[in-house]
This record gives sequence, structure tokens and C-alpha cells, in this order.
Amino acid sequence: MATLQVGEWKDRNPWLDIKAGKLGCLVCRKAKTLLLSEKGPGLHLSEEWINGDVTSPDAKQLRKKIYKHRDSQAHARSVEIVQMKDKETLPNCFIDVQSDLLKKTTVSFRTAYTVAKERLSYKKLNPLMTMQELNGAEVGNIHKSDHACAEITSHISKEMRRKFVSNVKEMDSKVSITIDESTVHGRPYLIIYVRCDVSGKGM
Repeated sequence: MATLQVGEWKDRNPWLDIKAGKLGCLVCRKAKTLLLSEKGPGLHLSEEWINGDVTSPDAKQLRKKIYKHRDSQAHARSVEIVQMKDKETLPNCFIDVQSDLLKKTTVSFRTAYTVAKERLSYKKLNPLMTMQELNGAEVGNIHKSDHACAEITSHISKEMRRKFVSNVKEMDSKVSITIDESTVHGRPYLIIYVRCDVSGKGM
């Protein structure tokens, strides 16, 4: 087969596998692999095309074989099987990426929460994340700076406040308010204490 002729056949039929003057079908080969791995319903595929054993001494006859295989029901079904499998793979890849990102974000948020709870400097997030990584946790390359720690802490506090207020409203808890006003070094201060039951026990 002439190199130019082979190139034209490949351009028109990307599924063609041409080796040592013999033709094969990449799509049918992949479809058979998928069917065997999933033990799905049987499909009659040409072993000659799968194994790459299609040949002919005449280029015209070889071209006819290509067209005949391209238009066959078995090849069309193989194309459908491969396309369906590719569509299934994309969501799975997206889910894997999302899951990996969620794990890394969880480590960052828990570490930042510890920094805030223990009243540490926001700059402590970076060395603590390094320690997490040394202990085997997947931390990624983000959420390590003091600015990230401040943003995470702010987000967590807003969510905790939102959940707290929502729980109080749902339980219809009684609320007591105490106001304490004082002056320190010439500056007035006003402190508001709020007490309410969040346990649902009425205590």
C-alpha cells in the first residue's frame, strides 16, 4: 500500500489500524474489550478486523472491505458501545476530582478551625498544614496562607452563627438578654449577653 493512500484512508476512517500492510478496527477491538470486562450481552464482531488480519493483494478490493466494514451493523454497534462508555467515564472522572478536592478542603477547614479555637495566630496555618502533609494527609497547594485562614475562619463563623440562629428559631427557645455597659480608660463599652436553650430540653 502506498503511504499517500494509507494516509487518505486513515483521514477518512480514524478507526482504521494499519500495520504491516494489514488492516484492523480500533473501535471494534475496544468494544470487545468492554463487553468482556463487563460481561454484557454478546455481540458478533469480526475477529479478522479485531485482530488486524484484513488484507488483500488488490487496493481496490481492500477499499471495498473498508467500506463494507464501516457500514456494517457490528461496527455501528461498536461505535455506540465505545461512545456510551466514554460518556459514563466523564462523570466518574468529575466525581473523583470533586471527591479529592473535598478531602483537601476538609483538612484545610479543620486545621483553620483549630487555629481559631486555640486562639493561635493565623500564620500558624502554614506550618500546621505542613505537619498534616507529613502525617500523610492530602492538603493540596491552596488554603495555606494567613489570609486563607482568616477567610476560612470567617466562613465557618458565619455558618455556625446561621445554624445557631436557625436552631433557636426552630425550637422556639426563650431568650434572655443582659446588657453590661462600662467605661475603661475613658472609652465606653457595651456588652450584650444572650442566653437561650439550644438543647431542646428547656433548660
